[in-house]
Amino acid sequence: MTTANRLLGPDPGNALAGRSSARNLAFGALVLSLFFAMASNTMVLTGMPQLIGDLGGSQTEYTWIVTTSLLLLTVTTPVWGRLADRISRKRLVQIAIVIYCIGTISAGLSQAPWMIIACRAIIGIGAGGIVTVVQLMVTDITTPEERPRYFGYLGAVMAAAAVAAPALGGMIVDVGGWRWIFFSTTPLAAIAFILISLLVRLPPPAPPEPAPFDLVGALLTLGTVLLAMFWITVIGPGTGWFAIPSVLVMLLIIALLIIGLRVERRAVRPLVPPTLLAPGPLLWVLIASVTVGVATFAASVYLAMYFQDGLNLSAGASGFLLVPMSVATLVGSLLAGRTISRTGRDKPVLLAGAVTVAVGLAPLALLNDLSDPLVASAAGLLVGAGVGMLSQQLVATGQRFLRPADLGVGSSLILFVRSLATVLALSVFGIVVSTALGNQAGPDGVREGTRAVFQICAALAVVGVGAVLVIPRASDRVAPASAVPGGPLDSGSVKDTAAP
Repeated sequence: MTTANRLLGPDPGNALAGRSSARNLAFGALVLSLFFAMASNTMVLTGMPQLIGDLGGSQTEYTWIVTTSLLLLTVTTPVWGRLADRISRKRLVQIAIVIYCIGTISAGLSQAPWMIIACRAIIGIGAGGIVTVVQLMVTDITTPEERPRYFGYLGAVMAAAAVAAPALGGMIVDVGGWRWIFFSTTPLAAIAFILISLLVRLPPPAPPEPAPFDLVGALLTLGTVLLAMFWITVIGPGTGWFAIPSVLVMLLIIALLIIGLRVERRAVRPLVPPTLLAPGPLLWVLIASVTVGVATFAASVYLAMYFQDGLNLSAGASGFLLVPMSVATLVGSLLAGRTISRTGRDKPVLLAGAVTVAVGLAPLALLNDLSDPLVASAAGLLVGAGVGMLSQQLVATGQRFLRPADLGVGSSLILFVRSLATVLALSVFGIVVSTALGNQAGPDGVREGTRAVFQICAALAVVGVGAVLVIPRASDRVAPASAVPGGPLDSGSVKDTAAP
């Protein structure tokens, strides 16, 4: 059995597949756009003190400037994915880059915190399109057997952006001030736009389906998710979860959710087909993606809190102890992609990644004042390696269970669920740590709170291992998740191209 036959995926059917030099140049252009889109989320952090001081912002505005981009990136992901199923992905990513540039230039010229917040929302919308559509374009320009390797490169780029962005932001602020944090990415975006125009060659998009775009469903989905995230991150913690304002918002979310489900059920071509969420292979991929999102957030945020506030280590020492985790994420992503491309089997790598995350979280769930920081750092290294092995390969694996017409929305759904899990973890873990600090202030409370956070993560990691275990192997006969029972893609009519 050949690798190509063992590892199934959408047939790229384009001029770049199989032409290494042209494909690699195109891939480089896509990687450049992905790097600045990901870096923009964290690069601003090192410039925030100067920005808030110059513009006279408050702590609330500080929080909104930091989080607005991530919120909009998350909630718009399914919309970008569905649009990518209907129109040219090349044109779509160029539109996203233009939106991103409008946001960055406007943010650099802003004269008030509220203007920065609005511009960060625009940046988030553009970045959401870039992150979503770039991954679909990589699917277009690669063959099924080499796709995991390129997705491994994407994961490495994302890890590098997360590590490098704060340092780059600090250097830019020192040289030119906070405004250049926004201005500096604009030339990169312009270069990426030009390179994509010149180098990326995709097959003509399929004729659009006769069903109109589900605009009402899209607006209801965006509104419901955005309001839910606002409730989880701001209203609930700020007013109290059972205070009248919080309860009213919760009821409004429930009402919007009910209305949205009714609208989507009647839509000819819903934004997110309900079949994608039905029990089956794609659902197990989504559950595993939740584990990745939560583990990534917890390890990066609460391990640093444990080192600094729980053990009273300096910021420099804490950063040094976190370096192995960041490097392991990058290396794990590269090795996973190469291994799957070489063997044609993704499940063993996914299972190894899920188990590595669980093993790494186990000692973190037992942290106390006597724990050796080096042991915690080593545990973080395991978590990082496992996350690197899983992060992008879950997207590539999920694509095996999608029909071509739903490739965009299905892939974006995996990214959306992972980002949403991160936002939920931000609120839930904040409550856990606050409760621990309420019971016992100081380093003891921090250690108790972070230990509880990692205990929750360890339990979720076990669930993630179970989800990966039931994901079918690449050689198994599986109908696409979006197949319509009795239709042309029903399991009875799906041709199994895997060799026996």
